[in-house]
Amino acid sequence: REGVDPDLATAASIGLGVEGSRTDTMVVLHIGDGGNRMMSLPRDLWLPIDGGSAGKLNSAAVVGGAPALIRTVGGELGLPIQRYLEVDIAGFLNVVEAVGSITIDFPRPACDPKSGLMVRQRGAVELGPQRALAYVRSRTYTEFSAAEVRRTLGADATCDQIIGAGLGSTDGTADIGRGDRQRRFLLAVFDEVGGTRNPITLLQVLGGMSGGLRVDDEMGMFDALSLARRLRGADIESITLPVVPFDPGGTSALLPADDAGEVLDDFR
Repeated sequence: REGVDPDLATAASIGLGVEGSRTDTMVVLHIGDGGNRMMSLPRDLWLPIDGGSAGKLNSAAVVGGAPALIRTVGGELGLPIQRYLEVDIAGFLNVVEAVGSITIDFPRPACDPKSGLMVRQRGAVELGPQRALAYVRSRTYTEFSAAEVRRTLGADATCDQIIGAGLGSTDGTADIGRGDRQRRFLLAVFDEVGGTRNPITLLQVLGGMSGGLRVDDEMGMFDALSLARRLRGADIESITLPVVPFDPGGTSALLPADDAGEVLDDFR
């Protein structure tokens, strides 16, 4: 959250003032032999962290930064990580602002009172920086009928009012559904950035990434742009890791399901 403008309309939902960093969005991307594949790793996945005691996967970065996260994913899930790219919230906002917007197809209007998302139409919608962030951070994603809401509550009804009136259908999969939407958004980013040829826009993208992007010791920002260009329009299979609910005591978590090994083998 460091570097995020506190005057943003969605600042309250971002949780400014929270100390430390958290890897709440984790995606593994495989390119090349066996096809291009993308798989989300739920933040609540319960695993031994960096060879130590078990915890939620998103705590690995708190324990030992990116190296601990990479070792955990490689050691516990058998997914060797050769490259690492991390973007913080400020960098995310800057990159979307640099390209102007990211277009996402909405089957139905949707909102989320916790992330600040509000999209009142269906179909292709251009998301600017703040709405894009609200979309990828949404864990209580709620779809609704715009016509029914207008008829019952009025055109300016809030997401809380829509849910309170029983007019919304909330995605009960939480992080799993969020992971699906994040992969969809990431593919749209690859298409948008990869298709950019305007040098001024590219400089703005690089400038936006420079303060909020962390990469491994062999990847630079131009390499990240090259990656986006390589993946533009590519056929990328989106994979969901099978998980089951787990209560380790006082918190909700997820364990790999019985068929997770098969999915991981296929992904490898």
